[in-house]
Amino acid sequence: MKTTFLLLATAIMVAACGEGTSSPLAFETYEKEADAQNPDGIPAHLTLRFDVPQGEGGTAACIASGIRSLIGASEIARELGMPDEVTLQEVGDRYGTTFTNRMAKGELEGVPAEYMLHITHTYQNTACVRFHIQDGIYGNGGPYEYDAVVRKSDGHVMTQSELVSITQDNVVKLIKKYGTDKQKESSFFEDGSYQFSPDAEGVRLHWATGSHFFQELVIPVEAMEPYLTEEGLLLFTAAPCTDAAPADDAASGQSAEEAASEQPASEVRGELGLFELQGPVKSCKVHNRWDITFTRTFDEQGFWLTYDGKSLKKIYPSGIKRDGLGRIVSGVMDADGNGEDYAYNADGLITTYSYHYFDTIEEDTYTWEDGKLLSKRVEQGGMDAEEPFTETYELVEVDAHGNWTKRIVKVGSDKSTETREITYYE
Repeated sequence: MKTTFLLLATAIMVAACGEGTSSPLAFETYEKEADAQNPDGIPAHLTLRFDVPQGEGGTAACIASGIRSLIGASEIARELGMPDEVTLQEVGDRYGTTFTNRMAKGELEGVPAEYMLHITHTYQNTACVRFHIQDGIYGNGGPYEYDAVVRKSDGHVMTQSELVSITQDNVVKLIKKYGTDKQKESSFFEDGSYQFSPDAEGVRLHWATGSHFFQELVIPVEAMEPYLTEEGLLLFTAAPCTDAAPADDAASGQSAEEAASEQPASEVRGELGLFELQGPVKSCKVHNRWDITFTRTFDEQGFWLTYDGKSLKKIYPSGIKRDGLGRIVSGVMDADGNGEDYAYNADGLITTYSYHYFDTIEEDTYTWEDGKLLSKRVEQGGMDAEEPFTETYELVEVDAHGNWTKRIVKVGSDKSTETREITYYE
């Protein structure tokens, strides 16, 4: 990739639980209740319950961001406002204080009312988390209920149109075929309200049959495939999380080539294979042959967090597509569809990279030696429509995790040096 493309070539921050490499994202439940009265002595009650992802940064931060979005779209937020950037626990605490203060001032409705917002984690796979939401302000009846899907890669709350393309008539047909006898008898939708989401047994359908009455069933994935979008298929068929732990990293005192080539393939975690990295990499500062220095950071599962402080949303604001392991396969940088594509081999190492900007296309092909060492990169096309040229590499220094820290880059008779400073999770 040329300098221009290097600055654009980011990777998605994705699932904390890549297949066979990590446990599911853990949650703890935050609960808050508050009682208040308006100036006329009419009581009201607030109940909050959020499942809060555990951990610092990475996928936990993404899912927390998604939960904030769910809170921001709730009836509670419309009535009490949305606090500035604070933790989910602080959001709940501030709501408790705001609720009692505003009720005492007569600024909130004072009918005997229940203010409720519950956001409960009900399922997750390597690509997304499903939440069940109970949300409402009511005197009689109950809260509104629905399911929401939050993408692990960036915390985006998926809309139904991003997941499925289906008519209400076809939804009724699915209920008639896969529902219980009682569900088959009545398929009335309240305001056409239904949500599809991933489930361990297939695709979950949750729908409203009245203002406060709901039904649910699970449909086989095969039956849903005609209606799933490309994004929906990726999220709904992603691998389940496991409890397996990643292998230990092996130290090496061998030569540069031997140390790198003898690292096991399982050490190429997440998307580290896009950048010739392996092991528990935390950050990688690169000084390349164009005399440009930049830093990438990664979460503990090997998925990219930042590029010189820029988040995923800033790099690919118009959308991202991922494979079944949650790794980026394409990123769109603008409304015209310009962007980048990536492909991996069986060991998780990059094989091709392409950059497309209107009529300009660059494609890079990578050749790996002994399954671990990048031996050659061939670049074709590009903004300058240059002839194809080839880079080859000579390792000079390799660290204990098998990652090169200094190498010689050869392009024809030209030689230059590249260096990397790499930090690791303990």
